[in-house]
Amino acid sequence: MKYLIITLVASMMTLVVYSQDFSYVKEIELNDINQLNSAEEDVLECCYYLVAARYNKNDNQRIIATDFVNKWAKGRFGDEAILNTKVKEVTEERQELNDLFVTYYTLRFIENEGDMEEEELMQAAFTGVISFCENPVNKIKLTKELKGLKQVIEDGALSAYLQE
Repeated sequence: MKYLIITLVASMMTLVVYSQDFSYVKEIELNDINQLNSAEEDVLECCYYLVAARYNKNDNQRIIATDFVNKWAKGRFGDEAILNTKVKEVTEERQELNDLFVTYYTLRFIENEGDMEEEELMQAAFTGVISFCENPVNKIKLTKELKGLKQVIEDGALSAYLQE
């Protein structure tokens, strides 16, 4: 019985993930803080899709959702606020890793209503990217830097690492 329920829940989640249509977000304006605030639910929905769906660079819905999240994050945090030099170094400037980082950062920021410190957001984003890459279904390899960063996070030394 327990396995039947788990199977049904997993099946329902799969249907929800693959039945997404984000074409409507192309029409959402993100020109000022009021528009950014009112779009948070849509951004959150895109983030949930991006972290739950298997990675496929040709998935049109993933492309639309990623573009929308990046556009929102750029409007909310600025051009270089999230993808600073350290993040680009760790992701080796691979676009899919940068996009995942922005997605996890944005997701945690909105879920916590902006109450997390910068370091906590960075740690949550890096941890999310690492776990996403470690899932063999996603077929995204960890960079050498991300592998090292995983150990830094486990050792509780992220603050010192980010300030290097």
